[in-house]
Amino acid sequence: MGGKKWLYLVLAFACLAGILWFMPTSAVLKPAAKASLAIAVFAIIVWVTQALDDALSALVIVFLLAALKATDLAGSFAGYSRRCGSSSSASSWRPAWRNRGCPSESPCSW
Repeated sequence: MGGKKWLYLVLAFACLAGILWFMPTSAVLKPAAKASLAIAVFAIIVWVTQALDDALSALVIVFLLAALKATDLAGSFAGYSRRCGSSSSASSWRPAWRNRGCPSESPCSW
């Protein structure tokens, strides 16, 4: 990892920490929403600067979502699920247009 990539990674974590510690929490912006915003800014910086490989950044982002309590662990892995029609929150969330033609007992192929 080159020197610039380390600098970009430090910048991404500094923005994450800055949003978490210095941005006020209100009735409108709950702590989980503030953590999600901080992780989104972190992800954008990491992706634009290519400070981490894409696969590694995905693992770090999933870890941050769970560690900072933006969502539970099942919710942080929801984007990696291919199951449809299940009652668990991790696998049942998907865009409405993907609900069509998905049997409830079989995995989706999308």
